Amino acid sequence: MNEPELKWPDYAFVPQTEFVHAIGMVSINFNLLEQSIRWVLSLVIDLPEEPFLMLFNTLDNSSRSSLLRLCDNAGKFDSKLNTSITNFVEGFNVCCKNRNILMHAHVIGMTDDEPFYMFMSKATKRSSKEKTYQPTVADIRKIADDMHRFYTLGLELYSYIKSANDAEKKHTIAVIALPKEITSSE
Repeated sequence: MNEPELKWPDYAFVPQTEFVHAIGMVSINFNLLEQSIRWVLSLVIDLPEEPFLMLFNTLDNSSRSSLLRLCDNAGKFDSKLNTSITNFVEGFNVCCKNRNILMHAHVIGMTDDEPFYMFMSKATKRSSKEKTYQPTVADIRKIADDMHRFYTLGLELYSYIKSANDAEKKHTIAVIALPKEITSSE
């Protein structure tokens, strides 16, 4: 049986299905990544669940990663874990920057022989200048994949920290390649 043709949305600009799918995976994987930093912080910060969630939910992602890094620098972690926590925080920060560019920019579809999309970032408190980015669908998929890799690392860190048996901690936690930031086309 043939699938019905999608008629929605009826807007002037509707990106290709591949583009929408890639952006959707960025959104899904970033939410998973945020969940993993929450789980790791919940083990590191010795608070009951309700006060912890109140604190966590008031912090932006930059503050969350800074808090985890402060705990790392305060000697809360063993030496095996220290490098992996730093790697996770650095990757989380790059993923946050990429997500913010993709989710908060104005998207303009361009069509020549091959369609592509320009992302015009909005001026912010830190920068009054708009920037232009031109990631391909493959670039956006890579960003989504990077977010999933760091989500998985966050789960591994959570399991490592949570394990009470030192025998279980004989393995090392992975240090994975950092994602690349989207670069401006200017």
